[in-house]
Amino acid sequence: MALIKTKSRGITNNAIGPDQFDLTANYPFTGTVSGAGKIVQVKQTVCSTFPTANHASAWTSIADVTITPTNANNTILITAVVAYGGTTNHYGAGRILRTRTSPPGSDNMRLGNANFTEGRFGDASFGLQTNGLANDTYKVWNTVFNYLDTNHGSTSSTTYSLQGKADASYSSRTLFINRSESNPSSGYNPPPWTTLTITEIAA
Repeated sequence: MALIKTKSRGITNNAIGPDQFDLTANYPFTGTVSGAGKIVQVKQTVCSTFPTANHASAWTSIADVTITPTNANNTILITAVVAYGGTTNHYGAGRILRTRTSPPGSDNMRLGNANFTEGRFGDASFGLQTNGLANDTYKVWNTVFNYLDTNHGSTSSTTYSLQGKADASYSSRTLFINRSESNPSSGYNPPPWTTLTITEIAA
């Protein structure tokens, strides 16, 4: 049996030196993972456009991801990373809708905060707000929304939709996706893209 001899300082803080070796690189994991918590599949859509929604707009589409769960009992993790700008002291909101090809609950079910039903937004999942500080119109903000869909109960094709909306209470409010109000799309290289990621996790 061959032996590998290393110095006691061989692996320190993940730093690989001339007299050290990287176990991960030389001995990659080749087994399988099973049981609860296993990642079954991951789907992602990157929004590379610049949608806008003013005070009079309905919910504006930002990104859609379609996934077919392999097990009705599995959990679906929804992660939305939204890059946005707005007018000074802007109030906006985002929401996630779930639509699938067959019941139960196939018609545009909103996911997230069930109590977020202010009149200015209607049914929303999370807020999108700037700080109301000077030069807000030149800034791009980021909001991360995570949600576990534990009751989808289906193996039918399912679409999760990320949508945005501006504050309907003020006629001057506009929501800008992937840009600020004062800087057009050409003002960023690369732009701060918005993403929607759907992960199926074994029950």
